Amino acid sequence: ILLTIVRPTLIYGKSINKFDKNINLILKILRISPLIILPRNSGLRQPIHAKQLSEVLVTVSLKTINKKFNKLYILNVGGDIEINYLEMINRIRDELRNNDPAKKLIILKISNKLFFLLLYPINLFSPRIYGVILRLNSNLSGFTKASQITGGEIQKFPLNPYY
Repeated sequence: ILLTIVRPTLIYGKSINKFDKNINLILKILRISPLIILPRNSGLRQPIHAKQLSEVLVTVSLKTINKKFNKLYILNVGGDIEINYLEMINRIRDELRNNDPAKKLIILKISNKLFFLLLYPINLFSPRIYGVILRLNSNLSGFTKASQITGGEIQKFPLNPYY
């Protein structure tokens, strides 16, 4: 039995009426908050658009059918660009219309130790949410880039439509 397991990283994008729960959630927070505090150094991310992921899945399926992979092949895949949270937020904001509320957001960078200390009380109410906050510091990148698999051009972040 030929089997290929594709494990994507941070997926974003939308279909007709379905929104992602990654970039779209960040965008909602940016639109309602006048200020956001980020750690000075955050981990890298490798967001992949749903369109890119579908192209990867088609390519991998064809390679699996043509027996170019072994019986079991595990593929960790991400987008073509590795960026940190601040750069990700800035790129999202750059793509928005000028009258979008997220354009007025003020970003305050503080030391990582102070950031995690200030947000520690969240752990008392929701350890799960605090765990998500701790992962801001983790590198979740280094995956095989989508363009390396498909043989296509390197795709920028963000690809539209993402909001």
